[in-house]
Amino acid sequence: MIDIDPVFNDLSCKPLAADKYDASERMEGFASVLLEAPGKGLGAGLRTDVAFYVLDIAENYTINDWLYDLEFSKEARDFITHLATKSPLLVNQSEDVIKEASECDVSMGGKLSDSLRAAYLIDMPTLSLAHDRWTESKLECMLTKLDEIDGCVDSCIELTNIAEHSHYEIHEDWISDRRCSIVDCPAELWEKRDTLFPHLIFHRNVEKSIKNLGGGGDLILQVTKNLFELERVAAESPQFKRENLKVTCSPTSPETLSRFGSDYYTFNDENGAEHLCSLHLYLADTDRIYFCPIEGKVFVGKVLGHLPTVKYPKLNT
Repeated sequence: MIDIDPVFNDLSCKPLAADKYDASERMEGFASVLLEAPGKGLGAGLRTDVAFYVLDIAENYTINDWLYDLEFSKEARDFITHLATKSPLLVNQSEDVIKEASECDVSMGGKLSDSLRAAYLIDMPTLSLAHDRWTESKLECMLTKLDEIDGCVDSCIELTNIAEHSHYEIHEDWISDRRCSIVDCPAELWEKRDTLFPHLIFHRNVEKSIKNLGGGGDLILQVTKNLFELERVAAESPQFKRENLKVTCSPTSPETLSRFGSDYYTFNDENGAEHLCSLHLYLADTDRIYFCPIEGKVFVGKVLGHLPTVKYPKLNT
């Protein structure tokens, strides 16, 4: 599983800021937006070119100059200084990706960019300094590929761009789908649950259910998408609001809970506390995810299968 680390858009340094004060305003805004990334489903790192710190952001004024300029916000400068950068841009990528990089270029406004090419190749969002045309939520670029028969072939592509806080909301569905698409190993999904789902608590039997999902299938994508959705809503507020879920959620009927609640719908956490999982999300066929909100988090009691109901009392899978 890989993290969705945004790629710094080096072209967004141009046009240069009028002076270092304008440049600092751009960098402080950039730091503020990047700081929010992990809470919006992205990784905590930033993919950069090896020349990131020596890029000019104003005339004769580099990112590195700004980092040591005591006139400006220490908080913003410290954040960028200690940022986990990944360089070069395609570090830890497969041989196929490296080969494809050698056979294509990505440009915008006639200017080639290794950063934009990297974002295209590994399907990651770009992160830009917010000014001029870089405040758009999508970047319209030109992809040039080397074809053995036709030579160089041009095509228009769009890259997901983040430059302002509002862009996270615009790209919410894209980020969710992208997170789901990179999950192809159930065991790794479980092992990284604390990082991926910090607001979810799982019953001990959920481990077996997730590890038995099988990689690359529709079911693991459904489970992952629903868990990410629970995490998103749980992170929004200490009071879980199921009406904010973008997937179908239903409560179990009082009649069913009265008859089967204590035996089938009640699950213990690792401390022995009992939780009545009276809500469920729908998966394929009869599979469900049973859960309940608890103290600012969500307890997930069961993943896959279907518990008995008054209508189907013998159904217990």
